[in-house]
Amino acid sequence: DYLDAPVSGGEVGAKAASLTIMVGGEEVAFERARPVFEKMGKNITLVGPNGVGQTTKVANQIVVALTIEAVGEALVFASKAGADPTKVRQALMG
Repeated sequence: DYLDAPVSGGEVGAKAASLTIMVGGEEVAFERARPVFEKMGKNITLVGPNGVGQTTKVANQIVVALTIEAVGEALVFASKAGADPTKVRQALMG
C-alpha cells in the first residue's frame, strides 16, 4: 500500500505543524498513516485513490497562480484609473 500526500502551507506551516495534507490512496492505508499526518498538519483529507492527492495539489497551485494574476491585474486596473498602486495594495492587505 502507498499514499501520495502532497502538502500546502510552506515552511511556516511545516514549523507550526499546520500543513494542509491532500492524500490519495486506499482508506486502510490512510488510517494507518493518519497519526503521522496529524504530527505535521491540521487539515488532512483523503481526497480519493492513488494519484488524486497530486491532482488536488495541482488544483491548489492553479488557485494560487490565478490569485497572484488577479492581484496584478487589479493593481494595473487601479493604476490606470489614477490610483496609487502602492496605496491600493496597502488598503487591500488590511
